[in-house]
This record gives sequence, C-alpha cells and structure tokens, in this order.
Amino acid sequence: FFTAQNAAPWMKKRGGAIVNFSSITFHISPDNMSAYVATKGGVIAFTRALARELGPARIRVNTVSPGWIMTDRQLNEFVSPATKRMLRKAQCIPDLLQPEDIALVILFLASDASSALSGQELLADRGWAHH
Repeated sequence: FFTAQNAAPWMKKRGGAIVNFSSITFHISPDNMSAYVATKGGVIAFTRALARELGPARIRVNTVSPGWIMTDRQLNEFVSPATKRMLRKAQCIPDLLQPEDIALVILFLASDASSALSGQELLADRGWAHH
C-alpha cells in the first residue's frame, strides 16, 4: 500500500505498472492459516480497487499469486521430501517452482506485453490451485 501510494504520483506522468504479491493460499485455504489467507485476499481486493483508481493515469495494477517457491529459506526450514511429493502431485506441472520462474511472471506484468491487463490476479503455481 505504502509503496503504491508513493510510486503513483511519479508514474502518473507516463503511466506504468504496479505488481502486488498475494498467494495461492487464498484459493486453497490451508488449515491454521486464516489470518494469512485473509491478508492475501486483501491484497487481491486492493489490487482491483487500485487498478480502477489509477487506470485513468494509465497505471496498470495486477497481482501475482505464487505457489510454493523453492527459496533457500523454504528448503532449509519447511520443505521436506514429503512436501516435494505433495507439490508434484498437487500441481498440474510437477516441476517445483524456482524464484526465477516467478521473476519471469513479474517481468511480464511489468512489461508492455501485458498492457491489456489491469486489476487481474495471475496464479503462478504450475496449476496447483487450478479449478
């Protein structure tokens, strides 16, 4: 919120793109994570509202909602062999998500290639939360 609030006045001169982060946890709602799930839903709602507010200045606002990304911290603290098996089974594409996979989605949303998108959420989860 604060980043968008401070960036928007600078972007109003030429337009631009804001990319927010949510999570697929909003869609899969795991047990014992209600506060986290609620905040991620709030990010999606914020994105939609801000896209409407900033659209007249040609500022696009979108959200990327990643699946479980294999960062060093995740691998060291949370990801077990059982977790990897679960992810490979739950995702449509069994490859585990790497940080660079999400970076490419963000680059797309920040680029002119996504100029027709605003107020959208992209699930970058290899099909885990796909319905």
